[in-house]
Amino acid sequence: MGKPSIFSKDYDERMKKRKRRRTILFLVITLIVIGAWVSQGINMKNIVSIKKITFFNRKSNLNPKNNEKTLTDNNGNSKQEEKQEEKKEEGYNFSLSSGESVKVIYESIGKDRKFKYIHPLESKIIYDISPSGKLITIYDKKVQRIYSMNIDGKVFDITKPSYTSTNGTFSISREEQLKTNPSYIWCESPKFIDESTIAYVSQLPWFNKNTKYIWTIDLKNNIHKNIQNLEGNEIKFESLNEKGLDIIIDKEKFILKASGEILK
Repeated sequence: MGKPSIFSKDYDERMKKRKRRRTILFLVITLIVIGAWVSQGINMKNIVSIKKITFFNRKSNLNPKNNEKTLTDNNGNSKQEEKQEEKKEEGYNFSLSSGESVKVIYESIGKDRKFKYIHPLESKIIYDISPSGKLITIYDKKVQRIYSMNIDGKVFDITKPSYTSTNGTFSISREEQLKTNPSYIWCESPKFIDESTIAYVSQLPWFNKNTKYIWTIDLKNNIHKNIQNLEGNEIKFESLNEKGLDIIIDKEKFILKASGEILK
């Protein structure tokens, strides 16, 4: 719009309108410029933030402490990859005097191995596993022998081979006694009290009585020891706990410690 003539009748009013239009136009342009500047500043801030997050994620993927990977899920949350050791079951073959063959099963987790059970499960073989799982006892009922097997598969016959009276005047071997009296109980029911001590039931030291007694085997030196003041017609070993081995003798309960101490 051109500038009105100074001699125009409404010159003053037209000049006022012209100034208002210029002012409004200036304000509009100023607002547009400010809006564009503010918008550009926000976008730059977001770009910087994204760069920081990307750098942080790259950095967190390296875990020098345990040298394990750190994964990131869809939400950007990091989670540590779990490594699970593979479990394997293997076994050692063991043959009884009856001709029955079983497999002594152990479980491997990495380098750690522990005995678990004897296969087949329906086998009536009597066995017991030590608290650590590193030893197992196997009882051969037909010939009344107690065997110990370590986690490497080595087998030891830990049966008491013979009995000699306290004064040394009488001695008899296991084979001789069982040949003379096949129903005699030389040993039965071996049970761990701790890692180096096994308890078992026997009619020793008597040969003309049906009373049963408790003996222990020290695996460190294979010494057999009779537990005094524990006898009965029926002896049953129960569970092993922190106090010792629970025993039921003629319906009365006792606790036997590895040291030979008896608790009621």
